[in-house]
Amino acid sequence: MRKNLPIVLGILLIAASVFLIALRVLSHETTDHDSALAKEANQELQLKGQDMQLLLQTDPRWRDQAYGSGSSSNDLATNGCAITSLAMILSFYQKKSRHTT
Repeated sequence: MRKNLPIVLGILLIAASVFLIALRVLSHETTDHDSALAKEANQELQLKGQDMQLLLQTDPRWRDQAYGSGSSSNDLATNGCAITSLAMILSFYQKKSRHTT
């Protein structure tokens, strides 16, 4: 099971990111709630001894950062699922805080 942990974590992170994109697309709202959610979740993870840092592609600090090409809606909030998930995985393995900008 330990050998499959990175794969399982990656799949879970990607699934969570896709879910967040779907929520954003369906609601058409961007609020500062994402930043507060990530902060609260990270505090809870630390209390429970987890080393995984939660990063959200819709975080107000970087959601409007240009990412991708070919459309006016190419930003991290829309297209940042994979890069945000990879930043979380890198943060976990290197025990460092990573940000997508």
